Amino acid sequence: MPDAFMSNLATALTHLSVQRYRLALRASKRFHMPQYKGSALRGILGHALRRTFCAAKAETCDGCMIAAQCVYCVVMESPVAEGHALARKYRNAPNPYVIEPADDDRDWYETGDLLRFDLLLVGRAAAWLPSIVLALSQYGTGRGTPTPFTVASVACGAGADEQMLFQAGRMTGASGFPPITFSARPRGGADSVTLTFETPVRVKQNDSLVTDLPFPLLVRSLAERIALLAHFHCGAPLADVRLASEADGVAVTSSTLQWRDWKRYSSRQQTSMKLGGLVGTVTYAGDLTPFLPLLLAGEVLHAGKATAFGLGKYHMKRRGVHH
Repeated sequence: MPDAFMSNLATALTHLSVQRYRLALRASKRFHMPQYKGSALRGILGHALRRTFCAAKAETCDGCMIAAQCVYCVVMESPVAEGHALARKYRNAPNPYVIEPADDDRDWYETGDLLRFDLLLVGRAAAWLPSIVLALSQYGTGRGTPTPFTVASVACGAGADEQMLFQAGRMTGASGFPPITFSARPRGGADSVTLTFETPVRVKQNDSLVTDLPFPLLVRSLAERIALLAHFHCGAPLADVRLASEADGVAVTSSTLQWRDWKRYSSRQQTSMKLGGLVGTVTYAGDLTPFLPLLLAGEVLHAGKATAFGLGKYHMKRRGVHH
């Protein structure tokens, strides 16, 4: 693989850090949630942060003098500053968060029920956790809230290692855990990997959503996402991660990917929107070892578009591993 690609990808990966938090909201009254809750949770988070922290009370963040210091703008809008080298190509950087709803089919929550989800915060965004908890707490108990709730708990870790960071209406003072970090060096190797997309993955080519997922396209999409997250939210230097030609030698050997449509309501645009994508499994074969660090990072941070809602979530199984 070309040295420049590997060097630039390594720079992005080694700067990248992620914190995973487990949140539980307790319903104060009966309310309804759509079958896929990621979009609704993103809406709750956005409304909460805007209501609590937007000083200008404007429709957009354009021209706001304190946008760079505003938790709503930084987390939910992530605008690329004028004059930045990428400002002409990108109006907004990737959002520094991913919402992963609990895997359940519930649509109605009765008083006292818990609505659970994971919130991943990338790089500097992790410092905003207390502000996010405050905003959710105030929004959930505010007048006119369509989904009335209290924040029951915020934790990190799981099982015996779980630490409560927020409980009984206050931050506990627990230090939490070190962030998730990523190695640029493959651990072992693989000549075949199978990716199972649990939520729809949306990848574009020539401004159109694709209906299959060749490996070079997946790698290009993932590498761009990882490099931009590392640069804008973790302080990494701007990295050129244009696709290495070795990805062309990796082929799809089997696929059950199929298109699945789902709808979300955009309160900003006051309309329902379709956000379909590919779900199922796809198996790739070839020299996959150089790409394993990137694929492992994608398992945490998802692939494609609308990842903030939790789309593009996959898990990977590899074969032909040599240690």
